[in-house]
Amino acid sequence: MYCLTNIMKCGTSEHVLKTIKKGYLELFVEISEVSDGDILLIMLEGVENALAKGSEMDKDSHKNPIFQLISKGSIPNWLVLLQNHQNLKIYEKSYKILEEYFNCEVNDSSN
Repeated sequence: MYCLTNIMKCGTSEHVLKTIKKGYLELFVEISEVSDGDILLIMLEGVENALAKGSEMDKDSHKNPIFQLISKGSIPNWLVLLQNHQNLKIYEKSYKILEEYFNCEVNDSSN
């Protein structure tokens, strides 16, 4: 999990894209069922970093290739579910990612 998060933060855009194409980011969803709040926050940072890298990849066309891949998997639903988490920081981070990258209506009531 830490390795994936580090790739999302420190890797090149190509590294991030290849990692996501291989389906490794989806492991966050599977791991999150048994993870504590601190680990969930690290995973959310990894998702946010990946989406930020994608935003940098193609500024001219405003198409985020990493968003295109992530949006087809289970990450968006996972983010929505995390808005019901008892940890306020997890709620806030998932809310921020959904609002910034997915442009969807999000649950804006705090826990």
